[in-house]
Amino acid sequence: MQILDINNLNLHDATLLEIKICTDLEEMIELKFDSINHKQAGKTVCNVLRFKRCFWFSSNLNFNYASPNFIQDGIGKSDSQQIDSVRLNWKKMGVTLPTELVHYIINTNTTGSRIEIIAAQLELE
Repeated sequence: MQILDINNLNLHDATLLEIKICTDLEEMIELKFDSINHKQAGKTVCNVLRFKRCFWFSSNLNFNYASPNFIQDGIGKSDSQQIDSVRLNWKKMGVTLPTELVHYIINTNTTGSRIEIIAAQLELE
């Protein structure tokens, strides 16, 4: 398993196959694709994005479309208003979140869906 910046991955036209939410002690979300290429290497590097130490997840998924769900883009931002909002909510509960949080946004072409995750770590499988 490698830890990479999602901005170095070419998610465009990868097909989203599965979303798995693991609510154990790691609070992990896995997104499974047909294949994901690295932008610079130009080769397939993984099939699963594993977001670990998740603190927020939001999705707007549109279903019942008889076609593969191709990805338009995937980005990661370390500075966003959503991260600030999540930090504030956790602080109200007496929890200080790690400083290395990233706001991941994945948009699909086919159904116009959107997946957003705030997590401290991203691994590839």
